[in-house]
Amino acid sequence: MVADRHSRKRIILVGNIVIFLAIVIQYSALAPIYLIFSQVLLGVGNGFVHVCWQPYTVSITNEEERVHVFTIRLAFFLIASLLGSLIGGFLPTFWASLGFVVDLFSAYRLSLWTALIPFALSLLSVVPLSVDRVDTTQWKFGFSNVRNR
Repeated sequence: MVADRHSRKRIILVGNIVIFLAIVIQYSALAPIYLIFSQVLLGVGNGFVHVCWQPYTVSITNEEERVHVFTIRLAFFLIASLLGSLIGGFLPTFWASLGFVVDLFSAYRLSLWTALIPFALSLLSVVPLSVDRVDTTQWKFGFSNVRNR
């Protein structure tokens, strides 16, 4: 319902910002209450993004393009997951070999913070996307919408 009243692109952008803030908290905090709070934020942000992304894609593509757009999006997601995990596995050793960190904990934390750079770039990639159509139909909730045939 929120996406029907506002632009889905705006909901996706706000959801990605919430996800980014949640990840920053997760990568920076050690206290359990902050980690739990960041997980709640992550769930809310993912809920907004994942619920709005498919209807947004449907609204800005035609039927011929739709299959290709969904396929390319999934392929990019899988490739990014593979490369991100592969590069992320080597980053702690890389930072330690350069002398930026003194212990293993700092090496892993710096590696996680480094992962925020591509995430921020992907967040910025949402900004130039097309604006979708907002449904301005006012719906009334109640039994007045129920009709007998």
